[in-house]
Amino acid sequence: MRPVKLIVSAFGPYAGEQVFDFRLLKDRNLFLIHGPTGAGKTSILDAICFALYGETSGAERNPKQMRSDHADPSCLTEVTFDFSLGRELYRVYRSPDQERPRKKGGGTTKEKAQAMLWQRTGCADDAAEGRLIATQPKRVTEAVEQLLGFKSHQFRQVIVLPQGQFRTLLLAGSGDREKILETLFQTETYRRIEEALKETAKQQSEQIKACRQRCQMILEQADAPSADALSERRQQLEAQLTVITAQLEQHRQRDKEAHERLAQGQQVVERLKEHAAAQAALAALLEKQDQFTTKQTELALARKAATLVEAEAALRQRTSEAQQAERQLAQAQTALHQAEQNMQRAQQALKEEQARDKEREQATRQLAQFDQWLDHIKALEAARQSQAAAHVEAARATAQRQQAQQAIEQCQRTLDEKQKSRESLQSVALRLEALRSGLAEATQKLEQRQQLERIRQDLSLARGRYQQLQQQRQQVATTLSQQRAALAESEAIWFQAQAAILAQQLVAGQPCPVCGSTEHPRPARAEHPLPSEATIKQQRRKLEQLQQEHDELQQKEAAEQRAVGQFESAERVIAEQLGQLSHADVTVLEAQARQAAADVACAEQAAREMSALEQEVQQLKQQQPLLQQQFDEADKAAQEANARLRETQAIVAERETLLPEQWRDRRALLQARSGVERALAQLKASLEKAQQAASQADQQWAACRAALQAAEQSAARAHEQARRQQQEFAERLGAAGFLDEAAYESAKRTAQQMESLERELADFQARLQAASERAQRAQEAAHGLVEPDLAALQQQADAAKQALERALMERTRCMTQLEQTDRWLNALAAAQAELTSLEEYYSVIGHIADVANGRNPHGITFQRFVLGALLDDVLIQATERLKLMSRGRFHLQRAAQRADLRTAGGLDLEIYDAYTGTQRTVSTLSGGESFLASLSLALGLADVVQSYAGGIHLDTIFVDEGFGSLDAETLDFAIRALTDLQAGGRLVGIISHVPELRERIDARLEIIAGRAGSTARFVL
Repeated sequence: MRPVKLIVSAFGPYAGEQVFDFRLLKDRNLFLIHGPTGAGKTSILDAICFALYGETSGAERNPKQMRSDHADPSCLTEVTFDFSLGRELYRVYRSPDQERPRKKGGGTTKEKAQAMLWQRTGCADDAAEGRLIATQPKRVTEAVEQLLGFKSHQFRQVIVLPQGQFRTLLLAGSGDREKILETLFQTETYRRIEEALKETAKQQSEQIKACRQRCQMILEQADAPSADALSERRQQLEAQLTVITAQLEQHRQRDKEAHERLAQGQQVVERLKEHAAAQAALAALLEKQDQFTTKQTELALARKAATLVEAEAALRQRTSEAQQAERQLAQAQTALHQAEQNMQRAQQALKEEQARDKEREQATRQLAQFDQWLDHIKALEAARQSQAAAHVEAARATAQRQQAQQAIEQCQRTLDEKQKSRESLQSVALRLEALRSGLAEATQKLEQRQQLERIRQDLSLARGRYQQLQQQRQQVATTLSQQRAALAESEAIWFQAQAAILAQQLVAGQPCPVCGSTEHPRPARAEHPLPSEATIKQQRRKLEQLQQEHDELQQKEAAEQRAVGQFESAERVIAEQLGQLSHADVTVLEAQARQAAADVACAEQAAREMSALEQEVQQLKQQQPLLQQQFDEADKAAQEANARLRETQAIVAERETLLPEQWRDRRALLQARSGVERALAQLKASLEKAQQAASQADQQWAACRAALQAAEQSAARAHEQARRQQQEFAERLGAAGFLDEAAYESAKRTAQQMESLERELADFQARLQAASERAQRAQEAAHGLVEPDLAALQQQADAAKQALERALMERTRCMTQLEQTDRWLNALAAAQAELTSLEEYYSVIGHIADVANGRNPHGITFQRFVLGALLDDVLIQATERLKLMSRGRFHLQRAAQRADLRTAGGLDLEIYDAYTGTQRTVSTLSGGESFLASLSLALGLADVVQSYAGGIHLDTIFVDEGFGSLDAETLDFAIRALTDLQAGGRLVGIISHVPELRERIDARLEIIAGRAGSTARFVL
């Protein structure tokens, strides 16, 4: 970072605007900020730090207190700072919260803090601000931190070295120095490697623990103390399975024999039942034999009646024909009478039509007159069409003229309205930037308040969980204590009662396992019920489960306690930022943010509408001459169209005199002509129709007369044929054996009925034959058989089946246990193999993670090792300058031993004193010596950081203390070291009131103090 231009207003001792243009220094990179005490030399550093970070260079000075007491109330306190980073140029602006006079009325109002950051690369004019990067104080600070790579306190330790903090970097702890060096050299990658190795090792350790727990869980599930015991159990199960399989084959053979005997007995019973059923079925059919004899007689009569069906049909046909001939004769007589009447009416109608010949002649003459008038009306219509076209053209031209006139008037009205709207929107659009700033601030406060609300909710939930976990842990602790007491009591009873347990196993006549005696006159007895070994194991497992549950709850409780602390800390930070708004209603802030957003949207819309209105106004002004030209053309066209209309009207009036008034309309004329033409056609058609009707009536009378004669002859023939057929049918009835037609009708059956009788008789004969054969077979099959005891046979078969099922269940149980044991053994083998692999990998990665995270004899982490190497480079450069300033006495170097074994090492500093040949801590240096060491360290750090080109530019350093404590010779060495920096292009600013420096440094920024405030000017 290199300063370009600093402008302060009502800041510190500067009452008005003061400009510090560092470009005046040109190639002079060492300058002195000189002035009397209290003149405002340090305020320059305060202004730079305030512009960049919103803080002053000294932690004891509040930015809100930096307003000049000499400033006019209307003059706002603000700072504008231009600086460069490499080839990029930036400008930052800030103003603190402050009171200003109201624009209207008396009193003051609070002006909120503002901040803006621009990129000005390529801007030749100082007034140009460039591209806006960020607004609002917090966002500008974040953007500056990202650009410079420093937090505010790091900036004060490396670039701006104010009074009271100059020695901070030299005397900083190892941890603080690590943070600064990490930022400068961007070594966070090495820290991430440390964390990645640590996390990997942690995960590996957890996997190993989980794998061991899985092995133990498998053994617990199998209720086996070890894998060998589980393998021995599997061998026993295999031997049991072999024995059970052999027994199963015996049970299967017994079951098969019992079911075969049962099946044979069931076959005998079925044969005896079949013999009884066959005899019963045959007897039932024999009882129905008389009924089927009657049906055979019925079928024989039906067959005889079937031979007379054709003769009966012929008789009915002849009778029907005779009746039909009678009906046709009656119809012919009626038709002849009707034809005579029609003939008389047709002849009368013909005479009436022949009497209308005069009407037909008059209609013919009227048609000729209408045709003559039709020619005249065609000419009249042509003239009327010309008149209508001229009228339309005149109306169109007149309308266009009116439209052109209305367009001119509408354009003027619209122009007036747009101009008024533009003026009203302009006042709204001018407030856009102020509204945007208000919206950003309202949004920020709302987000902070919402975040605070979420943190409070999370804090409440965390406290509830913490209290709940406390209660649960206390309950489990109580139960755990009780379980420990119960287990201790059971184990004590069990150990004390071993003799009673051994006495329970003694058998009379067998030797005692303790003394060998075969007599047991007084065996030991337990006074209380003895716990079994399984009960004690169960109590131990329960105790272990409770202990594990208690440990887990204790860990969760600690985690929740840390979470509560984190939430409380976050709540305090955000509440301090919000101030009085920390308890404001979120809905109120949301409403304010929405209102601010709506105001901004309204102002943005007004700006867009104002721009659009400006374009529309210009377009309307350009349209006015064009609209006037269109009106002139439309007026001329309207006059010409009205002249043509008058000419066509005269022609129409002349042609209307040639036609009667009632026939000047073509439609009326054509309608009248069409009526006369239809009347004439109707008269002609009526005559022709009457002539045709008379001719047709004569022909119809002749045809009806001939048809009557034919019908009389047909009726006579039909009656004769019916009589002969009746006589023939009676003869055939007697021949067939029927006494009369009633007997014939009673015996008559349809073909379907006869077929049904035949099938029924055939079916009965077949069933009777089958029943006889079945009875014969059943008698032969049941000959000599005796009915067995099926209940006893069934009981034997059931017993054999149950025995087989029990054997199968026993084999299944044994196979299931064997399969489960195999699964346990396979899972245990896989888990043990995985555990071996994990432990081998952890032996490597765990060691690497420990070394990288500082768990080594030197206590140095991976990042600290890298930073130590970089710090050595810094100390080499710093020592070169310190040797020059201290006349070869002091050397800066890293401490070989940790000052505190409880903390990480590798970045502690010490001084080698060449006069005494000893090393000592930097804290033992005097004021002047520590000043020289701090200055050397800052300059060496800038050289090394710049050479590594890590994206951080240390082009400038400001020093604000220490020179007054140096003697003349040491001061000469220090000035010489600072002068050497000019060759590297680094800007060094020294703030001091020491007169010797004023004589040695010719480039100065002189601060002049006065009663009305201070002023400043460069002296080159």
